Amino acid sequence: MPIYEYRCGKCGKVFEAFKRISEDKSTEECPFCGERAEKLGISLFSAKSTKSSGSCGPSGSPFG
Repeated sequence: MPIYEYRCGKCGKVFEAFKRISEDKSTEECPFCGERAEKLGISLFSAKSTKSSGSCGPSGSPFG
């Protein structure tokens, strides 16, 4: 389920909301003041890299 970012038109706060793909995503109620908030887009988040060095052993680091 995608996470969408919204900005409130009244208080200006930015928040995230989970929305099903089939739901209307254009507006959401602000959880801070209850007014209408407009969608900014899909939330960006950091994901762990899937790149691998090909080995589970030490990498030559003095810490490994």
